[in-house]
Amino acid sequence: MNEYFKNQIEQGATEMFFYGLEHPADDVEDIKIEIKSHKGTLDTFPNLEYVRHLSDGVPLFKNK
Repeated sequence: MNEYFKNQIEQGATEMFFYGLEHPADDVEDIKIEIKSHKGTLDTFPNLEYVRHLSDGVPLFKNK
């Protein structure tokens, strides 16, 4: 999990991490992306599937 948050860790993050979460939209072809924060260590990060990076330091995930 650390590799997805590498940039945030290098910037000093230890217990607050930002990420995107992909959700299906009403239209089958569209998706919604919600920007979220995780408070805690990455050991307690939810079990999500990595999709890609939204930006240099913000990974995008979706529910498995």
